Amino acid sequence: MSEVSNYEVTKKNTAKLFLERDQEEIIRRCGLTADDASIFVMFFGRRYRVDRRTGVIFRDWKEKTKQKHECMPYSAGGLDSARQEEADFEEAMTIYDYLCDSRPGCHPSGDFVTSQSLQRVVTSRIGEGMFTEYAAFFEQNEALVRGNCEQIGGISAGKGDISYDFSMFGELKLRISFWRSDEDFPASLQVFWDQNVLDYIRFETTYYAVFCVLRRICGREV
Repeated sequence: MSEVSNYEVTKKNTAKLFLERDQEEIIRRCGLTADDASIFVMFFGRRYRVDRRTGVIFRDWKEKTKQKHECMPYSAGGLDSARQEEADFEEAMTIYDYLCDSRPGCHPSGDFVTSQSLQRVVTSRIGEGMFTEYAAFFEQNEALVRGNCEQIGGISAGKGDISYDFSMFGELKLRISFWRSDEDFPASLQVFWDQNVLDYIRFETTYYAVFCVLRRICGREV
């Protein structure tokens, strides 16, 4: 029997906690679509399905196969059980945080701030130097990065040699900006958040969210 990772244990436990919440309140508060079996959430341009019976979150198989030009219907019970693809840890934990703990009436400010500005709010120092590997990848693969950003739904905006805005939840945007290295400075990648992002998710969860989109940009999604 293979050992279950702590990440999987945490994800399963969070799914159980989700089931204790008022799902109708979540649907109203977050403005989501749902049916008797599922709640649907858009996250970085991809639709996810939350199973209302188990609390497990799945990447939307129908949406994903459509990108491959395959037209396959859902089974009567929802997604075809043989083709379901469960959301990974970072995806699931970000979505659970948004569904369960976003503030009623939360809305984006339209103003971007740095992670350092958010850190001042919560007095945390996590995340320093975490994007160095991604900055190196961006510099070595600019054409691939631009193409993947646009495939995800990114809109070119802001300053930098590469800079895109991405829709995280609804109108809530995230900006990723990259600067090439020169004789004085190494390659740099900076993440900018909507000023009201902490009304949607916790500060620690912002790192889960940004790594979700960075993996997709770099083609490293599991």
